[in-house]
Amino acid sequence: VPLESGLFDLVIIDEASQCDIASAMPALQRGKRAVITGDPKQLRHLSFLQNARQEEFARRFGLSDEEQARFHFRKVSLVDLVAEGIRNQDAVVFLNEHFRSRPAIIGFSNREFYASRLAIMTGHREADHRAEPPLSVFKTGGHRGANGVNEVELGVILAQLQSITRPDAPPLSIGILSPFRAQVDAILKEVEKLPVVTRLLDKHALLVGTAHSFQGEERDIMFLSLVLDDESPSASFRFLEKADLFNVSITRARLENRIFVSFDSARTPHRLIDRFLDYATKSESFEGSGPERVKSASESCWTDVRTALEARGYEILEDFVIGGYILDLLCRGNGKSLGIDLIGFPGPHSEAMSLDRHLMMQRAGILLFPISRLEWETKRERVLRELEGCISG
Repeated sequence: VPLESGLFDLVIIDEASQCDIASAMPALQRGKRAVITGDPKQLRHLSFLQNARQEEFARRFGLSDEEQARFHFRKVSLVDLVAEGIRNQDAVVFLNEHFRSRPAIIGFSNREFYASRLAIMTGHREADHRAEPPLSVFKTGGHRGANGVNEVELGVILAQLQSITRPDAPPLSIGILSPFRAQVDAILKEVEKLPVVTRLLDKHALLVGTAHSFQGEERDIMFLSLVLDDESPSASFRFLEKADLFNVSITRARLENRIFVSFDSARTPHRLIDRFLDYATKSESFEGSGPERVKSASESCWTDVRTALEARGYEILEDFVIGGYILDLLCRGNGKSLGIDLIGFPGPHSEAMSLDRHLMMQRAGILLFPISRLEWETKRERVLRELEGCISG
């Protein structure tokens, strides 16, 4: 591609938190405008440039201390540089709709790293209501050896791995993550010996690695091996709790996050890892209905909608929270979800949803079916036939 300024109208760089500044320059030079997307709460690029070498370049080209900090090759990603340079907030868009994980899996990260600003667009899918819990903590009682490997955690993971890869198992993708390279290498070595290794790779798209291996990746079921024990040095726990590494490590799962721990998390509840384990142990899956409300007698006419739909075999959830909004009713059947917008009914179910909320529900994969009070009272059977056509079509 010719090195021509403004050759392209628009240059888009994704996962820019993992892109160093220098590598982006050839692309940016060729663009008239640029869109830079990335998450500053996730991992930066890996750099093997020595600090002494970087300081030598800075002296050679006469960079001031301020410029050295701004363009620091090892520490500053492209998304950091762009965020620092933006002068108008109109140029910033927060992509806040989360489509990957069951609500309980992303809940801790949303609270700790994103100030609860993420709109969780899951919870209504059939897969979100599988029998297995979204978060499971397994206290193994293992010990991290001198070689950096926790053999007990490794053994428990291998046993569980084989139990979910039987021939009749659904083709759910699987990932195994550990923040520590020695544990990853040991897991890889043992997985290669398993008689089901071909099935794991072909049917379950198995990926084993550190958090850096999983940046931008996701799997249906994740195994997270924390490795450390009560005798591990504080420096190892500080590494484990690096915000970007930790955020990536706990948010790769779509359906299940299985966490394996060998230390007593109750001893220091102020640590990030201990808060997470407490959350994971106590967590309720948020896939149910929204906040409880005291229903008035005047709402009996719209509860009649629920009764009529349940009589036809549909599962109905009231006040279902999706994307931060409360949906009047969620109707589930035939493996599909249909949102019902009650219009003109007593209580909170009076106004029609705005177009923006309709589009948001659509992005979440929920088709909305409006029911007005007048239609329900005068054309009930027709409304029910049309609704059944929507959810079965």
